[in-house]
Amino acid sequence: MQGAVREKTLSLKATEAEKTTLEKDLALSHTEIANLKRMLELERSQVKASDTKAVELLGQIRNTNKKTTQLKDEQFRYQRYLFGF
Repeated sequence: MQGAVREKTLSLKATEAEKTTLEKDLALSHTEIANLKRMLELERSQVKASDTKAVELLGQIRNTNKKTTQLKDEQFRYQRYLFGF
C-alpha cells in the first residue's frame, strides 16, 4: 500500500513539475506572440509609409516629366518661329 502511495506521490510531483514547465512555456509563447504582433504592426506601418512616399515620388516624376515635355514643346515652337519652319 505504501509503495502505491509513494508511486502516486512521485507521479503527482512529476505531473506538477511538467504542469509548471508547460505554464512557463505558455507564458513565454504569449509574450513572443505579443512581440511578434507589435513587430508586424510596425512593419505594416513602415510599408504603408514607404508606399505613400513612393506614390508621392511618382506624382513628382509625372509633374517633372510634364513640365519637361511642355518646355521642349515651347522650345520647338520657338525655334520654328525663329527659323520659319
